[in-house]
Amino acid sequence: MSMLKLEGDFDAIDPFLDAVAQWQQDYIKLDYSPFSARFEQYVSSDFHIGRVQLAGHVLQTGIPVPGCVSFALYDDDLPGTFIRGRELVGDNFGLAAEGEQAALHFTQWADMLVFTIPVQAVSAFYGREIDVAQLRLSAQDRRRVFGELVTAMPSFPEQSAEAVKQRCIETVFGAMTLEAEAKEINEEWDYHHDLVLQFIKGATDSSMGLSDLIAELGINRRRLTVHVSDTYGLTLVKFLKLIRINRARRQIHERGDQASVAEIAYDAGLPHAGRFSNEFEVVFAELPSRAVERVKNRPKT
Repeated sequence: MSMLKLEGDFDAIDPFLDAVAQWQQDYIKLDYSPFSARFEQYVSSDFHIGRVQLAGHVLQTGIPVPGCVSFALYDDDLPGTFIRGRELVGDNFGLAAEGEQAALHFTQWADMLVFTIPVQAVSAFYGREIDVAQLRLSAQDRRRVFGELVTAMPSFPEQSAEAVKQRCIETVFGAMTLEAEAKEINEEWDYHHDLVLQFIKGATDSSMGLSDLIAELGINRRRLTVHVSDTYGLTLVKFLKLIRINRARRQIHERGDQASVAEIAYDAGLPHAGRFSNEFEVVFAELPSRAVERVKNRPKT
């Protein structure tokens, strides 16, 4: 079996990209800066590697493929966070094991590779079972590996999927070292990020206002407020509105030909259609009616 090449553009929320990467994710646009991305993915049944070039500030949450581990490799040091308190600076790299949540908050343009592989393939490479949190990759090696894989990617469609997977495994894990113990998680950051994830999940109940939502979830409002302000530069009111506007946009993508702007606005907790359209346009630089038209005219995959 050969690798399947998929490429194109997406804009903050696109279920097609979710299907390609086999993740279920929310991409929450956090400010008024333009958000755009270009992706180039190489996919097989149990493995994928993709190059994603992103511009704009975005929070991403998702769960990796069961039984797999995902990495983010990049060329330059990127300000922001990725996975459980690991910062995208210095010697670190993004890593998500099964069942973990991703938090990707860019504060500048980013060019990165996302690499998903079965955990058993990692253990097979090292000849024993390992905790992926033991893995280390220096900043110098991370940049070198990024460059090698980007250079090699155009040849992937000409090779078998197994050959490409093995090439990537040898390149990525051959550059890593194993520490005796797994790196300790920043428990304070982890706790506050869990509050954010609870808040995002709870915000799907659009019938609740901010105070009622926080009370229903049993979240410490002060600590959530400080974390959202310090990490994303947002008030809770603004954060909740962005979550719901982004969810509305996902509904437009998911409903396709069945999308009704009025129904989606109501479901998002923004029942005033005119106000919803204005706020949607401020965040995404297009009216929701235009987004519906683009979805209806999107090539079927």
